Amino acid sequence: MKKSLKITIESLIVIVAVLILSPISLATDLENTDNACYENDNVKKVIRKYDKKTQEITEVDMDEVRAVVEKAMNTNKIDINNRYSTNAYDPYLQNERCIEMASMIASINGEPTLGGVTQVTSMLSNRKNCRVTVTADSEGRKGHGSAVLIGKNLALTAAHCVFKNDCSYYPNWVIDPGYKDGSVYSGAVTTGWSMVYYSQDYNFDPQIAYDWGHDWAICVLEEPVGEYIGYAGVEIASINNTDISLFGYPSAAKYGFDAEYQYRSDGRVNITWDDWFEHSAPSCGGFSGGPIYKTDTVTSAVRKVIGIHTGNNDLLSQFYPTGLGIRITQDMVDLINSLSI
Repeated sequence: MKKSLKITIESLIVIVAVLILSPISLATDLENTDNACYENDNVKKVIRKYDKKTQEITEVDMDEVRAVVEKAMNTNKIDINNRYSTNAYDPYLQNERCIEMASMIASINGEPTLGGVTQVTSMLSNRKNCRVTVTADSEGRKGHGSAVLIGKNLALTAAHCVFKNDCSYYPNWVIDPGYKDGSVYSGAVTTGWSMVYYSQDYNFDPQIAYDWGHDWAICVLEEPVGEYIGYAGVEIASINNTDISLFGYPSAAKYGFDAEYQYRSDGRVNITWDDWFEHSAPSCGGFSGGPIYKTDTVTSAVRKVIGIHTGNNDLLSQFYPTGLGIRITQDMVDLINSLSI
């Protein structure tokens, strides 16, 4: 069963306030929302591709995509075991000492800050997580979100970190892999996107009842930065009551965050639906689009993403936080595998 959240007037006030502070983050007051089943479950899901160069929007033939993936599996271009996942890649796997160090350092974080999130101290093990920066408004103010490298030239993020409410995309969109205090990770480069894949059912207007499960985007990057520093895999996973770790670049000024450092937030999946889930990892503006991993995999050099963060109730406090995550779906896996051949 799918579930949508109908946003009330009180929620819209919260959204407007949050968008002013962190233009590309999404936060709603979950206590004032009406939970309702999403109708038309049998309606075909349509994925679109936007080409920045030609400015053309086309519908993706997912039957053709799956045929390409199946053929690649039959010819060993794609691992047959990757029907429900994609490969992760780490260029340092040949160096056993680096793997040992990455595993050791991955478990070390800074002291917990407000709300329990902790600053990431090791970019070696978290270099595939990225900061997103856009020009958020006509005055040139910057907005920030998060993303993760999932291929040589692919990144996964939230759709609202790419598109504005008027359906246009944010100008000057770039990602900074493994960003920390003014610099990207050694060997990485800052890059933008040339094409983006997204759900036709993504709702650009926050004033309309929102179906969280469509807030995702796969960006084809202008530079193959994942080839330089590695990338995460994604997988369709059973996540009920799973301990999870969210990574991202919080930018909520009222909590003292400025998107200059990567943070980790731990929690647990509370409720799941077909395309999305609720979790208890504390978050705020800027975490949107950030990767969510199973906590017991975060020390792995080839960890896999099980979801991406899309929104929250903006409570970094002792109150019970509710975050929203997008599940990895078969369409995402098939798209990523086809674009990686």
